[in-house]
Amino acid sequence: MRFLYIIYQICIGLPIFLVLTILTALTTMLGCWLGNGHFWGYYPGKLWAQLIIRVLFLPVKVEGRENLVSGRSYVFVANHQ
Repeated sequence: MRFLYIIYQICIGLPIFLVLTILTALTTMLGCWLGNGHFWGYYPGKLWAQLIIRVLFLPVKVEGRENLVSGRSYVFVANHQ
């Protein structure tokens, strides 16, 4: 099963990743150049990340959400393996 996933990553995931990355970079640069850099500097990258996670079937696990207090500020740091 792992072998099939590697083939999928190389033949399907990698080309989609490259195209999405180039389109996101161009969209961000053009949008920031035209104006409203706060929007164009955030949302295209956010959409890109969500699409890549779905295309590569990467699981996202959120723990401890019940410990958050409404109306309070937090800094979240990802724990990379």
